Amino acid sequence: GVMKVIGSDGLDKKFRLSQDRFLWLCDWHDAVPQLVAAFQESPESFRHTLKSLKGLRGDLSQKEVLIILGASRQRHLREVGQSLLPFGQGARNGAFVFLGIPLKQGKAAAQYYERELTKHCKQLEEAVRELFPS
Repeated sequence: GVMKVIGSDGLDKKFRLSQDRFLWLCDWHDAVPQLVAAFQESPESFRHTLKSLKGLRGDLSQKEVLIILGASRQRHLREVGQSLLPFGQGARNGAFVFLGIPLKQGKAAAQYYERELTKHCKQLEEAVRELFPS
């Protein structure tokens, strides 16, 4: 049934789709007007409202929503999604191991990593071209 229809990249699919958690979809649907109003107010208001919803309080859960917004063709959606997208621990570890960028936590971490990674863009682009020639 449902487990075969909804894909997953991990072994947590059964846990995520337990009956209680599946009912969160109803809560999320009910919260759409509140999310739209918060989105129109400001990116931070949207994040705050998103964090208030059961099942969307953690960075990884929010990241899924923000990635969709950040990849939008609509400029305003893209700007909000990209401005709020958390720079997760896996990305921090990769930046440290592969590029020697010291680990950083806290509110200024996203801006720090954006600044530091921008310095390495040319190096990263060359590595991607080498690994994935066109």
